[in-house]
Amino acid sequence: MKKILILLFIFSAPAFIFSQESGFEITKDWILIKQKSRSYFEKRKLLEIDTQALDDISNKKFSPDVEEALSGLLNDIIIYNKWDMPENSLKALDILQNKFSNKKYLFIISSDFANHYAADSPFVMAKIFSCLKSTIVGNYDENVKALSITYNAIKTPYIIEAKNSTVRYGTNTVMKFFREYLDEFPKLLNQGKIDSDPKKFDTVLRISAEIGI
Repeated sequence: MKKILILLFIFSAPAFIFSQESGFEITKDWILIKQKSRSYFEKRKLLEIDTQALDDISNKKFSPDVEEALSGLLNDIIIYNKWDMPENSLKALDILQNKFSNKKYLFIISSDFANHYAADSPFVMAKIFSCLKSTIVGNYDENVKALSITYNAIKTPYIIEAKNSTVRYGTNTVMKFFREYLDEFPKLLNQGKIDSDPKKFDTVLRISAEIGI
């Protein structure tokens, strides 16, 4: 009888462990464990772990009350992966855009990233502009603030230097997505989807004029 119980345990344990893992939720505890464990892995392994974490977050629902904590983890992933595995950074931005109910975390992280890493991360910046473009409606004021900050961050490395014949790698991609982002504002204004208060539109008009749109 004892041998039978042991055999049952051996064969049932893997299934139990799998069911526990497959049924996990994105909670504050899960996020905390992920963040604390980051310092224990070498770069190659951590890149793999970040990829898996992003897959987990993408495929699981989570409540608004974990968004603040989760935004911290996503910010860590965006920064850490920006050069060695930028596709992870792009996926983290997708999550902030598409899965978060509160878009302020997208604006905060995008603005902070632009201030510190814009010059060396053209494709992440291009993705940021794509995400900002898709979140103007319903977030007009915060979006315009992010526009001002991100523009100031790319102005010297991608605009002024290009005018002085120093074209940085990725400049064309950054400017393509930035222009598309700017072009979205007048489209939405004409469609009546954003506030028509001219004071709110001043920033858009000023930046558009400066870059020749």
